[in-house]
Amino acid sequence: QLLGIACLTLAIRLEENRPYNSVREKGFSVGSDIYCRTEVLAMEWVVQEVLKFQCLSPTIYNFLEFYLKAAKANERMREKANNLATLALLDHRKLQFWPSTV
Repeated sequence: QLLGIACLTLAIRLEENRPYNSVREKGFSVGSDIYCRTEVLAMEWVVQEVLKFQCLSPTIYNFLEFYLKAAKANERMREKANNLATLALLDHRKLQFWPSTV
């Protein structure tokens, strides 16, 4: 149960891009068990060590979001860029390229 909680909170940290503020709970309860924040953080560390800190796999969408923010793209441009990215993923020949170059 502690491992499951740690994996969920770690996933929240990675996806929310707010590593220090994403999980504010002081305690976690599952059934009759209660885990304090320090236990969960320690287990998160163990999970990351087991995975050799290889938790993220960048996709075309990670880079696309970065570039769209830098370009201050409007909603129409974002929609078109996302559609093109999706089309690129449908073509198996594009899989040979790094996500940042598609």
